[in-house]
Amino acid sequence: SHCLVLGSSDPGCVGYHSAKALLDAGAAQVIVVGRDAEKVDKAVTSLGSKAIGMTGNLREPETMTSLVTEAVEKMGGKLDILVISGGNGGSEYLGLSSDELESYRIMQDVAVHSPMMLTKAAFPYLSKADHGGSVVMVSSMAPLVPWPDTAPYNIARAAQNTLVETLAFQYRTSNVRVNAVLPSCIHTNFLDIMAEKKNIPVTDYAKLRGDAHPMKRNGTPQEVANAVLWLASPASSFTTGELLKIDGGLHLSNWFNVPKILSEYKGK
Repeated sequence: SHCLVLGSSDPGCVGYHSAKALLDAGAAQVIVVGRDAEKVDKAVTSLGSKAIGMTGNLREPETMTSLVTEAVEKMGGKLDILVISGGNGGSEYLGLSSDELESYRIMQDVAVHSPMMLTKAAFPYLSKADHGGSVVMVSSMAPLVPWPDTAPYNIARAAQNTLVETLAFQYRTSNVRVNAVLPSCIHTNFLDIMAEKKNIPVTDYAKLRGDAHPMKRNGTPQEVANAVLWLASPASSFTTGELLKIDGGLHLSNWFNVPKILSEYKGK
């Protein structure tokens, strides 16, 4: 298969592990896309000869159509799998503000507008895939956790989940499936950044977040990537419009009943 994976240049994140999982499963080519050219080059080197690098920015939805066109050209006119990952998680920790309209616009571009443009641009190629085309978006459980400080992120991910279902229905008889994975707290480098911003040791903050899950731990990028691989592959050929929770059972409990987490929010 020929794959395009957005947000895949950082070895500590879900997108990179998804690209690696696809390659390990026998993908013919995987295009790795990230904002930083140097990081993209390093990722390609580590992933091997079947990986190809491109730069791209989900904050710029107007560039997504040309990105797909260029990627398909690099893969000889073929595209079987589109994975869309990445995008400013944790709002208040990574430069977004729940009080600024621009932050909401940024997250809508990252989580809704760019994925929509990518999918629509990829459709003509995906629909011709021998085993059916597959789109997998890495969304979030955040819409089910209405944390006020991360409102731009939560709202955008809720819209993205609806986008997945809408596109899945639109393409239901067109040989293209559209699905999403909804991770809860995954121990990527973003969790480390959150701990630093809060002046809490990473191990302590990871435990704090992990204890909020019924399984009493955080997930790993590889665990999410395993789900991405399944949704991308013919093994899930009768699955479309699925919002697959990868959440350690978080949806089984009331998140706000966890005093240690709730005490973090001081409110305005």
